[in-house]
Amino acid sequence: FAHLRAQGRHGPHLVIVPLSVLTSWVVELRRFCPVLRVVRLHSGDARERERLRREVLSDANAFDVCVTTYDMVTSASMRHSPLTRLRWRCLVRDEGHKIKNEKTDTHEAVARVPCVHKLLLTGTPLQNNLHELWVLLHFLFPDVFTHSAAFDDCFDLARSKVDEAMLDRAHHLLRLFCLRRLK
Repeated sequence: FAHLRAQGRHGPHLVIVPLSVLTSWVVELRRFCPVLRVVRLHSGDARERERLRREVLSDANAFDVCVTTYDMVTSASMRHSPLTRLRWRCLVRDEGHKIKNEKTDTHEAVARVPCVHKLLLTGTPLQNNLHELWVLLHFLFPDVFTHSAAFDDCFDLARSKVDEAMLDRAHHLLRLFCLRRLK
């Protein structure tokens, strides 16, 4: 966000995180780049959520980065809020693998958030099958990964069916989309 700001590309940016790291994200953003106006958007109280909708989200020019939780994005009270009406410059999803199933409320809620750029941060992109990889790629690039049928057909490990040529191409393709940290 600091780099984007230095290039004159201001927000608003949205960061969606698990509740357990919400405070850490806000503290680190404010510490790393104090010039960014960071707002914390989370509450379990219905009246407080309404106040946040009215006062915090009503003016996108009043902040650079909004840090919120999955609970807030999926809550009924936020479904038709500025959260889903603003056009966010960048959407960052911490624990991005939470959207690996396209049939969950979390996936559907986050898919409704309009944004220019998307970034998924995850330590566990796949756990069960390669269809989950397609879901993540479809979220990031819906114009490229339009339908899962062809992807699923090429990588049906349950039937021991793997198209080796497609697997090689997939490895090459993933290098374009993934930044992988090795320890």
